[in-house]
Order: sequence, then C-alpha cells, then structure tokens
Amino acid sequence: MEQLRHLYLPLYCKSSTKLELGTLRKILTLVNFNNKNCYLKDLINMTNLR
Repeated sequence: MEQLRHLYLPLYCKSSTKLELGTLRKILTLVNFNNKNCYLKDLINMTNLR
C-alpha cells in the first residue's frame, strides 16, 4: 500500500476501528478522513496530499 495514490474511506466506520495510515507517503487524495478512526499524526507523512 506504500504506492497507493488515492484512498476513499467509507463515510461511517465502527468507533472501535483505528486505521494506521502513516506509511501512505505518496498519497494524493484522501476522502472521509475522520480523527475518530485515524491517527492525526499520520497526516505529517502525507506531504503530497492535496
């Protein structure tokens, strides 16, 4: 998944689901990012994010 460019997350996830997206360094598009299901610190590595 390190080469992933576009990620469309579902609008609703279980609150117990935590996604680690820190390895997505080449990601360009990230849709439906929710800080309840994802770690905010992972955004630091996404330097190509639009």
